[in-house]
Amino acid sequence: MATTLKVKIDPNLVLLMLIKRGKQFITVDELARLLGTSTYSAGRILSSLAKEGKITKWSRRTYKIPLGRITYIGEDHEEASQINIGNS
Repeated sequence: MATTLKVKIDPNLVLLMLIKRGKQFITVDELARLLGTSTYSAGRILSSLAKEGKITKWSRRTYKIPLGRITYIGEDHEEASQINIGNS
């Protein structure tokens, strides 16, 4: 009998991971491979980041990660990460 496990992934942490890896562009397929998830889930994560204005949809399945400064404060408001990328 197979067990199904549901996991919540914070899109902001995914964005930080991509920035730390030096990514300027990411495809749905590539993110799915990195996270070990379905392309459907990866697409939803990228879509939610685009709707929040944190990344830009570049083409049908590719998203652009903007250069600049990103600050993330965890849900507990104690852990903060700040990353500068690019020339901004």
